[in-house]
Amino acid sequence: DGHGSHTAHDLRKLAVDAGIHCYCLPAHTTHKLQPLDVGVFGPLQRAYSSAVDDLIAKGETVTKYNVIETYMKAQKEAFKPETILSAFQKTGLRPVN
Repeated sequence: DGHGSHTAHDLRKLAVDAGIHCYCLPAHTTHKLQPLDVGVFGPLQRAYSSAVDDLIAKGETVTKYNVIETYMKAQKEAFKPETILSAFQKTGLRPVN
């Protein structure tokens, strides 16, 4: 959201200079407007659950030694360009490019 504690004007200027467009969303609208909440974190949660199930099926468990690898497998599956674009479309926001 656009709360003052979440914005840094110097960082925003660096982003704009680099061609990155920042969106400030109104407070209390995350359930409708935040693309990651609407269409990316659900697939990530399902993919992570599936990756954990795969470990368990092989007789393994999630440990501090394999949690990152397990998460990255899920992230690779969930954070596909088409999934992210779809999330922006579902909220009515569209990436600038």
